[in-house]
Amino acid sequence: MSEEDPEIVDFDPNMDYEKYQAFVVETLEPRLKDLLGQREILMSELEGYASVPIFVANQQEIARQGGITAPIRKLVDIGCGVACQAEATPQGKICLSLGIDSFAELSYEEAIIAAREREDLLEKKCEKLDEEISNCVNDIEEVLGSLAQLQQLGAGTGGNSTAIAGSA
Repeated sequence: MSEEDPEIVDFDPNMDYEKYQAFVVETLEPRLKDLLGQREILMSELEGYASVPIFVANQQEIARQGGITAPIRKLVDIGCGVACQAEATPQGKICLSLGIDSFAELSYEEAIIAAREREDLLEKKCEKLDEEISNCVNDIEEVLGSLAQLQQLGAGTGGNSTAIAGSA
Protein backbone atom coordinates (compact mmCIF):
# COMPACT_ATOMS: atom_id res chain seq x y z
CA MET A 1 0.00 0.00 0.00
CA SER A 2 1.43 3.39 -0.96
CA GLU A 3 1.15 6.66 0.90
CA GLU A 4 -1.08 8.11 -1.82
CA ASP A 5 -3.65 5.30 -1.38
CA PRO A 6 -4.45 5.03 2.37
CA GLU A 7 -6.43 2.01 3.49
CA ILE A 8 -10.04 2.81 4.33
CA VAL A 9 -11.31 0.94 7.41
CA ASP A 10 -14.87 0.70 8.66
CA PHE A 11 -14.92 1.72 12.30
CA ASP A 12 -17.75 0.75 14.62
CA PRO A 13 -17.34 2.55 17.97
CA ASN A 14 -20.07 0.42 19.54
CA MET A 15 -18.15 -2.79 18.82
CA ASP A 16 -14.91 -1.32 20.19
CA TYR A 17 -16.83 0.00 23.20
CA GLU A 18 -18.06 -3.51 24.00
CA LYS A 19 -14.54 -4.96 23.67
CA TYR A 20 -13.10 -2.33 25.99
CA GLN A 21 -15.92 -2.78 28.46
CA ALA A 22 -15.46 -6.57 28.43
CA PHE A 23 -11.72 -6.08 29.00
CA VAL A 24 -12.40 -3.97 32.09
CA VAL A 25 -15.02 -6.33 33.51
CA GLU A 26 -13.36 -9.65 32.65
CA THR A 27 -9.68 -8.80 33.06
CA LEU A 28 -8.85 -5.60 34.91
CA GLU A 29 -11.50 -5.63 37.67
CA PRO A 30 -10.77 -9.26 38.72
CA ARG A 31 -7.04 -8.46 38.68
CA LEU A 32 -7.61 -5.45 40.93
CA LYS A 33 -9.81 -7.48 43.27
CA ASP A 34 -7.11 -10.18 43.50
CA LEU A 35 -4.38 -7.62 44.21
CA LEU A 36 -6.47 -5.96 46.92
CA GLY A 37 -7.09 -9.37 48.50
CA GLN A 38 -3.36 -10.09 48.50
CA ARG A 39 -2.71 -6.72 50.10
CA GLU A 40 -5.28 -7.40 52.82
CA ILE A 41 -3.54 -10.69 53.65
CA LEU A 42 -0.15 -8.96 53.78
CA MET A 43 -1.49 -6.24 56.06
CA SER A 44 -2.95 -8.87 58.40
CA GLU A 45 0.43 -10.62 58.56
CA LEU A 46 2.15 -7.30 59.24
CA GLU A 47 -0.21 -6.62 62.15
CA GLY A 48 0.61 -10.04 63.61
CA TYR A 49 4.35 -9.46 63.47
CA ALA A 50 3.94 -5.93 64.85
CA SER A 51 2.21 -7.42 67.91
CA VAL A 52 5.19 -9.64 68.80
CA PRO A 53 7.27 -6.93 70.56
CA ILE A 54 4.17 -5.80 72.50
CA PHE A 55 3.40 -9.35 73.60
CA VAL A 56 7.02 -9.94 74.64
CA ALA A 57 7.16 -6.65 76.56
CA ASN A 58 3.96 -7.56 78.44
CA GLN A 59 5.27 -11.01 79.34
CA GLN A 60 8.64 -9.63 80.47
CA GLU A 61 6.94 -6.97 82.60
CA ILE A 62 4.80 -9.59 84.32
CA ALA A 63 7.92 -11.71 84.96
CA ARG A 64 9.86 -8.69 86.32
CA GLN A 65 7.09 -7.94 88.78
CA GLY A 66 7.30 -11.51 90.01
CA GLY A 67 3.81 -12.24 88.84
CA ILE A 68 2.68 -15.57 87.62
CA THR A 69 2.06 -15.45 83.92
CA ALA A 70 -1.41 -16.64 83.15
CA PRO A 71 -1.85 -19.19 80.40
CA ILE A 72 -2.43 -17.68 76.98
CA ARG A 73 -5.56 -18.85 75.21
CA LYS A 74 -5.75 -18.43 71.46
CA LEU A 75 -7.79 -19.73 68.57
CA VAL A 76 -5.23 -21.47 66.34
CA ASP A 77 -5.70 -22.35 62.66
CA ILE A 78 -4.49 -25.94 62.30
CA GLY A 79 -4.97 -26.02 58.52
CA CYS A 80 -7.72 -26.55 55.95
CA GLY A 81 -9.83 -23.85 57.59
CA VAL A 82 -10.04 -25.79 60.88
CA ALA A 83 -9.31 -23.92 64.10
CA CYS A 84 -9.01 -25.08 67.69
CA GLN A 85 -8.62 -23.45 71.08
CA ALA A 86 -5.03 -23.62 72.32
CA GLU A 87 -3.55 -22.80 75.71
CA ALA A 88 0.11 -22.24 76.56
CA THR A 89 2.01 -21.03 79.57
CA PRO A 90 4.72 -18.52 78.61
CA GLN A 91 8.21 -19.74 79.52
CA GLY A 92 10.48 -17.21 77.84
CA LYS A 93 10.11 -18.63 74.35
CA ILE A 94 7.66 -18.13 71.54
CA CYS A 95 6.88 -20.11 68.40
CA LEU A 96 7.02 -17.74 65.43
CA SER A 97 6.04 -18.26 61.79
CA LEU A 98 8.96 -17.68 59.46
CA GLY A 99 6.82 -17.95 56.34
CA ILE A 100 5.84 -20.75 53.96
CA ASP A 101 4.60 -23.05 56.73
CA SER A 102 7.85 -22.97 58.71
CA PHE A 103 7.93 -22.14 62.40
CA ALA A 104 10.72 -21.75 64.92
CA GLU A 105 10.78 -21.71 68.70
CA LEU A 106 12.71 -18.59 69.62
CA SER A 107 13.64 -16.74 72.75
CA TYR A 108 11.79 -13.49 73.25
CA GLU A 109 14.75 -11.45 71.99
CA GLU A 110 15.21 -13.66 68.93
CA ALA A 111 11.48 -13.47 68.22
CA ILE A 112 11.54 -9.67 68.27
CA ILE A 113 14.46 -9.61 65.83
CA ALA A 114 12.84 -12.19 63.53
CA ALA A 115 9.49 -10.37 63.65
CA ARG A 116 11.12 -7.07 62.67
CA GLU A 117 13.00 -8.73 59.81
CA ARG A 118 9.79 -10.37 58.61
CA GLU A 119 7.98 -7.01 58.89
CA ASP A 120 10.63 -5.37 56.70
CA LEU A 121 10.24 -8.10 54.09
CA LEU A 122 6.45 -7.87 54.13
CA GLU A 123 6.58 -4.06 53.89
CA LYS A 124 8.72 -4.36 50.73
CA LYS A 125 6.23 -6.86 49.30
CA CYS A 126 3.42 -4.49 50.21
CA GLU A 127 5.16 -1.60 48.41
CA LYS A 128 5.50 -3.71 45.25
CA LEU A 129 1.87 -4.76 45.55
CA ASP A 130 0.80 -1.13 46.01
CA GLU A 131 2.65 -0.29 42.79
CA GLU A 132 0.85 -3.11 40.96
CA ILE A 133 -2.48 -1.92 42.37
CA SER A 134 -1.71 1.63 41.23
CA ASN A 135 -0.82 0.40 37.74
CA CYS A 136 -4.03 -1.64 37.56
CA VAL A 137 -6.12 1.35 38.67
CA ASN A 138 -4.36 3.51 36.06
CA ASP A 139 -5.11 0.89 33.38
CA ILE A 140 -8.77 0.87 34.38
CA GLU A 141 -8.91 4.68 34.29
CA GLU A 142 -7.26 4.74 30.85
CA VAL A 143 -9.69 2.19 29.45
CA LEU A 144 -12.65 4.02 30.98
CA GLY A 145 -11.34 7.23 29.38
CA SER A 146 -11.16 5.44 26.04
CA LEU A 147 -14.70 4.18 26.58
CA ALA A 148 -15.90 7.73 27.17
CA GLN A 149 -14.19 8.83 23.95
CA LEU A 150 -15.73 5.95 22.01
CA GLN A 151 -19.13 6.80 23.41
CA GLN A 152 -18.74 10.41 22.28
CA LEU A 153 -17.50 9.27 18.88
CA GLY A 154 -20.46 6.90 18.51
CA ALA A 155 -22.93 9.60 19.56
CA GLY A 156 -21.39 12.15 17.21
CA THR A 157 -21.46 9.93 14.09
CA GLY A 158 -24.58 7.92 14.71
CA GLY A 159 -22.77 4.59 14.93
CA ASN A 160 -20.53 3.62 12.03
CA SER A 161 -17.64 5.73 10.89
CA THR A 162 -15.02 5.46 8.26
CA ALA A 163 -11.47 6.01 9.35
CA ILE A 164 -8.19 6.06 7.49
CA ALA A 165 -5.81 3.43 8.86
CA GLY A 166 -2.76 4.94 10.49
CA SER A 167 -4.37 8.35 10.95
CA ALA A 168 -6.19 7.60 14.19
